[in-house]
This record gives sequence, C-alpha cells and structure tokens, in this order.
Amino acid sequence: CNEAAAEKDGYTKEEFLKFHIKELRHPDDIGLLYETDKPDAPYSEHHKKVWRHKKKNGEILYADVTGHLMDYHGKRVTLSIMNDVTESRYYQALDKLEKKILELNAGNDKSIRELVNIYLTGIESLHPGMYCSVRERRGDRFCNLAAPSLPEGFLMESEGIEMGQDKGPGGMTAFSKQKVVVSNISTNKHWMDACEATAKYKLKTCWSYPILDAKDELMATFDVYFPEIKSLADLEENTLQRTAQLLQLILESDQKERALKISNERFEYAAEATSDII
Repeated sequence: CNEAAAEKDGYTKEEFLKFHIKELRHPDDIGLLYETDKPDAPYSEHHKKVWRHKKKNGEILYADVTGHLMDYHGKRVTLSIMNDVTESRYYQALDKLEKKILELNAGNDKSIRELVNIYLTGIESLHPGMYCSVRERRGDRFCNLAAPSLPEGFLMESEGIEMGQDKGPGGMTAFSKQKVVVSNISTNKHWMDACEATAKYKLKTCWSYPILDAKDELMATFDVYFPEIKSLADLEENTLQRTAQLLQLILESDQKERALKISNERFEYAAEATSDII
C-alpha cells in the first residue's frame, strides 16, 4: 500500500494497513470479491473491475482496479493499480438523468409535479443524505411543488412561506433573487421560526437557489437540506447549479404551456359567444 492509495480513502497509511480488503469494499461487492480471489487461480492471472470503496468519511469511491496475482516471498498476493473514476461515473449518471428528464418534459405525459419529483429523486440518489425541494411562487408566498424525501411534517409547517430576509433560507432567496448558502441554520438568529422547524426535523444545512424566468421574475426556489453541518463541495455546487438551470427550463416551459392553454380556452369561449350572438 502506498500513501496515495490510503489518502484516496481518507486514511493514513498505518490505518489503511490494518484493514482487510473486505472492510474497505461496499457490502454489496463482497460476494464479487470472492469470485475474483480464487485460491486455485494461477500466478500472473489478472483481473480488472470497478469496485466501490468505503471512504473514512462514509462516501463511496468508485475505483477502476487492475490486479495481478503474484508470489511475494512465498505468499500469494495481488498487486493492484487503482484509478479513481468516481467523478466520471457520477457525471455519466447525471447526464443520463438530465436526458431522461428532458425526454419526459418533451413527452408531455407527466404533470409538472410528477416530473420535478422524478428529477429531484434522481439528484438525491446521486447524493445520499441530500434532501431536495422546489417551492413554487404563488403571489407573495411559496407552496411546495416537490420534495421526495423531506419529512411531511416539515413540509406542512413550511407551506405558504412568505418571501423576506427573516423567513429562512428560502424566503431570503426569494427576497434577494440570489443563492443563499447556510452551513449551520441554528446559528442564524434572524430566522428563529426556520431554526425551530429545521431543528425539529434534524435539518442543519440549507442551500437555496432562485429559479428565475427569462424576464428575471422569480418562479420558484430550489432548496437543498442536509442532516449535518457541511460546506459546499465543488461537485455538489456544480450539480446544483445544473439542476437549477434545468428546473428553470422545465418550469418556464410549464408556464408557457399553461398560458397557451388559457389563451386557447378564452379564444374558444369568445368564439362560442360570438356564434351565439349571430
């Protein structure tokens, strides 16, 4: 084991050497580990596979591992070369999710609530422990449009939130039309109501993004919660920016479709009224 391999998983070299390989693998990969480590395999045999590693901080690292079976002072050992492919696999999955959402949006067979729920569920699956929500603007208040994993009680208590600097991260985002990042909600004394609600449901961090239309009018807020105090990582920041942009496209498309439907209904009503007069 070299220090670079240990550091990738978040350990010191001394800590890393104390582990059996099974303790570093994802539980679902243990069975596959036995298949590649056959006791009767000949020396010089090699295997290549993408494995999931459990990092010290609980995150999953995807490693493309090439292993060569060899004799080392009378012991059967495997010399492994590991390449971290976590980020490339992640962006492949994100691209696939975005393509699916765009296809569903073009198909017009899902309601806006269903579509956004599917999208947020996909984002949450890429970021375990992340709770996403979209609140749609209705006048000066915001109503929950989609929130696949947030507690129902929290959603009920935050339904109809007003925009304002003292109305929590989402309310401040709506007021300022700017992204709001709160690494520790409980330390903000201006948001007492929000602090009580988030503390009750063990939500400690919130990042909130405004969803604006082409005229810079606020359509919704995209709010992301975590159950632990944390700062914004580059990968998460990039993903959430992309998510906010796609949500803008979806919501603006829905608004235009609803406006067109209303316009057509008014035209049909006017045509019927004119026909009756004639």
